[in-house]
Amino acid sequence: MGFDTIDAFPEPADLSQFFPEPAPALAPPPPMSDAERKRQERLDRKRSGLPDIRTVDVAIISALVAALEDADVAGRMRAQGSVRGLTLDLEPLLREALRGVRRARVNDQPVTKQAAVEALQQRLRLR
Repeated sequence: MGFDTIDAFPEPADLSQFFPEPAPALAPPPPMSDAERKRQERLDRKRSGLPDIRTVDVAIISALVAALEDADVAGRMRAQGSVRGLTLDLEPLLREALRGVRRARVNDQPVTKQAAVEALQQRLRLR
């Protein structure tokens, strides 16, 4: 028995103790349709006390319309022929939007100031 014969090699070790079989991979959840995703997002917002995005949009647009009317933008456009150089102060606009969001209800409760601020910041991408 020498090194030139096959019987001189040791038996192979059981490597399974060093390399266990990996656990089977979990299957990814099935993709949600857009309608299902939006339903889930609305439910998540409601559970966290945030108003519906459509409510936030209406509050923002209503505040913008009020600010444009207060600044007589239509009259200035007729007089000047453009809106060039026109500026609007955003603070009153955002305050009015905040009041509009706070008038909404979530789970039959008024929207808290904190939730209204968070909803506006998210929608206007200020966070």
